[in-house]
Amino acid sequence: MSRQVVEIPIEVWEQCQQDAETIASLHKECIRLNAKVERLTKAGDNLARACDENGCHDNGDWDDQQDAMKRWDAAKEGKQS
Repeated sequence: MSRQVVEIPIEVWEQCQQDAETIASLHKECIRLNAKVERLTKAGDNLARACDENGCHDNGDWDDQQDAMKRWDAAKEGKQS
């Protein structure tokens, strides 16, 4: 299989370079946001576990706590409560 050299206008080349830089920047942002979501999810899970293990004390009654746990589980699945 042979390769063929093709000339492209400099404007097209420059636009491709800009697009590649934008894609790389967006990729880095996705990685950062995914890590943040993971940290927040773990924190929410830890909070939910602590509430489940320790009760809600002066922060509300058992029904409020159960409702909050259901809403947290729904949120993790991408559902609205």
